[in-house]
Amino acid sequence: MKKGSLAQGVILALIGLVLLMKVLGVIGASLLSLWPLLLLGFGASCEREGRAHPTARAGSLITGGTLIVYGLMFLACELLGWRLMAYIWPGFLAGPALGMYHCYRATGARGQLINARILGAVAFVCALGSTVPMRVLLPVMMIGAGVGLLMSVLRRSR
Repeated sequence: MKKGSLAQGVILALIGLVLLMKVLGVIGASLLSLWPLLLLGFGASCEREGRAHPTARAGSLITGGTLIVYGLMFLACELLGWRLMAYIWPGFLAGPALGMYHCYRATGARGQLINARILGAVAFVCALGSTVPMRVLLPVMMIGAGVGLLMSVLRRSR
């Protein structure tokens, strides 16, 4: 059994235990507000494992990138208030996109880059939609897409 996998399992079980104890009111909320640091640590551990072991690379890197983003999101909500989640929820899409991008950088798998770009773009549009009214955002996106198509056609005709 690998030491890294054992440590990751223990950390994940501890995260779940701490969260359950907090929800049940067994533990106060003072230092427990920092529970997302465990997710950050677990994500960093996955990233390290993915870079060290080529056979575990894709899964570890995607998991690591995802958990790091989620840990940052949850930490921000714990420190600044959970109402913040109404604006940062697109991070749930951006996390796997970051992990796929890390996988692409480590393995050179072009499919991971394409997936990361698509998911990242969707996360970006959703983030804009959280802050900008859709009745404004949709026409601006259509204008941008139209200008992009026009430029593409004009470049090819030269």
